[in-house]
Amino acid sequence: MQRVSVQRRHLRVAFYDGRSLTVPLAWFPALQQIEAETRQDWTINEGGGAIVWPNLGVIITAAELLRMA
Repeated sequence: MQRVSVQRRHLRVAFYDGRSLTVPLAWFPALQQIEAETRQDWTINEGGGAIVWPNLGVIITAAELLRMA
């Protein structure tokens, strides 16, 4: 993953290969139910294959996103 944008209702991800994906935040109840400020506290893991919310213990992998879409 190259870029991530966590919005009020959507999670948008841009991949290094040029693909992009937008999914409803409702697919991730743990993220939907927290404050917007906390939702922005994410990182992309070292290999670029997952978005991690360290304070929440939430990890969303690229493979998971592509399977869900």
